[in-house]
Amino acid sequence: MIQFDIKRFEKLVRWTLTLDKRYYVKRTLQYFVIFTMIFLLFGWANSNMENGKPAYYNDIFLIILFLAFGFIVMGAGYMFYPMKGTYDRRTLTLLPASNQEKYLIRYATWLLLLPCALAAFLAADLVQYAVLSLSGKEGVMFETRYIADMLSSSPDMPEENVPRLVWAVVFLFLWLHSFFAVGVTFFHSHEFALLLTTLVLIAGWMLVSTILGGYQNLNALWWNHHGLFNRLFLVLTVVNFWLSYRLFCRWQVAGKYVNI
Repeated sequence: MIQFDIKRFEKLVRWTLTLDKRYYVKRTLQYFVIFTMIFLLFGWANSNMENGKPAYYNDIFLIILFLAFGFIVMGAGYMFYPMKGTYDRRTLTLLPASNQEKYLIRYATWLLLLPCALAAFLAADLVQYAVLSLSGKEGVMFETRYIADMLSSSPDMPEENVPRLVWAVVFLFLWLHSFFAVGVTFFHSHEFALLLTTLVLIAGWMLVSTILGGYQNLNALWWNHHGLFNRLFLVLTVVNFWLSYRLFCRWQVAGKYVNI
């Protein structure tokens, strides 16, 4: 079988979207509820002003930024979340498509969640603006406008360090992201794959920090050799995705703990 055929992959995409449609609708509603609760709870609980704007918009910005970073890092861990039980796993293995096509469409699960999260965020932002305005809250504005103002402001660090920091974050996030791709294809139960992979990463970080003598030494080491670390992260990312794909090819329908 040819590993990748565009027409066959298109059929697989349509079949997957039809089967997982309820999952994406459910996720969108969940994101909407979470974002709305964050907006309204912070809006009602905080009345302080900073630079003529309500201070809670900055708190919300930091929370959204943290959630976005976490979602991107753990995104690959959602590859099999729409699948429930042995029947769905067996159906995936029996589909008339190559392992490469099946892996790509499962990986794309988290990418399809991005527009769902964005739509939920914009809808929640509209709700908070309407509710807080009607309640008489002072200085109400759209969170999207506040974020745009934050992103357009100049950074505090020297301009020559900005690209270095951006690329460092990109390569680091890709590396961490690839760990979840390995974890979700290694552990049989995808409900625990995110938790177990996160614990492994935390333990690894603590071990490396201990060996190098703490966070400050690790930070200084990276800053002096950031180019080398970026290349290392890129290589390790490729290795992790290769390992994840190989594990997927050995996928077991009825494995107990792991998929090997």
